[in-house]
Amino acid sequence: MANEIAVSYTPGLGNSAVTADVFQPDGTEREFAVACTEVTQNGLYIGSCATIVDGDLIVAYHGTAYIGSERYDSGLVGTVDTVVDAVLVDTGTTIPATITTAQNDLDAITGASGVLIDTDAVDADAIKADAIAEINATVDAALSDIKLDHLVAVADSDDVANSSIIAKLASSAATPDWSTFVNTTDSLQAARDAMVTLGAGAITFTYTLTNSVGGAAIADADIWATSDEAGTTVLASGRTNSDGEVVFYLDAGTVYIWRQKTGWNFTNPDTETVA
Repeated sequence: MANEIAVSYTPGLGNSAVTADVFQPDGTEREFAVACTEVTQNGLYIGSCATIVDGDLIVAYHGTAYIGSERYDSGLVGTVDTVVDAVLVDTGTTIPATITTAQNDLDAITGASGVLIDTDAVDADAIKADAIAEINATVDAALSDIKLDHLVAVADSDDVANSSIIAKLASSAATPDWSTFVNTTDSLQAARDAMVTLGAGAITFTYTLTNSVGGAAIADADIWATSDEAGTTVLASGRTNSDGEVVFYLDAGTVYIWRQKTGWNFTNPDTETVA
């Protein structure tokens, strides 16, 4: 077709739905609103301009919406026609049918999954974030299934299986049972506190430990009192406070005070009289 205009756009819009304005190279009007007819509904719209020369600018519209522009080159027109004709001869109407089949397949996938592939799925950061979220969720579920999350979360009374390693650490029963564990009396801290007794005597006895050089108080020293010089019968034990003091409850008489702290040497025992 002489002076042919070819526009590629959405198939199936019908004839005269696409128009083109033609401008000369200097920007002046050549021809407006050239009607373009769709060729075999393949999305190629062809129009004819009364006069057109190489270098003219073709601006295409769908209604009032701009859809593209290009410079006219007469040397390509025949080539475009030839290629389009060859495609139509080789494929007939199978191209639209194939596209329809692909769309139906996509619709079926969408219906099965409930979602389309997100447009950000090709974004590396989005893929990374999605992968991390999936991995975290999977690991959390696996830990929860075998109760390992309870090691750092809240441990329920019967979550730990009988005779497991943790149950054996908590119970001395023939069949170690975690549910019998009472943290206020059985924990390591409670056991430590139970070992520190301040005595059961009637007299309040305060013992003060100081440095023999300078007289500074010695804090956090372990102190215990015995009824014998050999140190076999312990009456009370405790630890000095920031003032170097520990308070015992003892009966009247002679007691023997023993001192111990890392980095210090004491001459034990220190003989004291409780009155």
